[in-house]
Amino acid sequence: MLQVFVPLAKDFAVELTMTDIKNNKRRVVLSTSVRDISMTPLHAKLSLSLIKRDVWLNLSIDLVSLISDVFPSQTYKSLESFSMSGSFQLSLYFLCIYKMCMAVLYIKFSVNVTLFCLFNL
Repeated sequence: MLQVFVPLAKDFAVELTMTDIKNNKRRVVLSTSVRDISMTPLHAKLSLSLIKRDVWLNLSIDLVSLISDVFPSQTYKSLESFSMSGSFQLSLYFLCIYKMCMAVLYIKFSVNVTLFCLFNL
């Protein structure tokens, strides 16, 4: 779960690169600067213009539903990359359970550049 604070009149975007069960990489961009939905077989741009500004928001994205809704007849397999860009504050809570180990990571910072995470599990 991510907590995000987006100031008034500032742009914010989340870019997700995911793989479906056929190993096709699909990219979804969620952005406050996108006004019209744009979709191709491997790429989609969706609007985040309705998010509240100047308040802390819990950002949670259901990747399985997102893939099946945006790309019909496709099934989510894995998240390849995740990036956030724009002016925002981020409070990150990350819980990972892997091979009987539990790690909790808490990071809080302000950024005006791109945050990029690459998952290689």
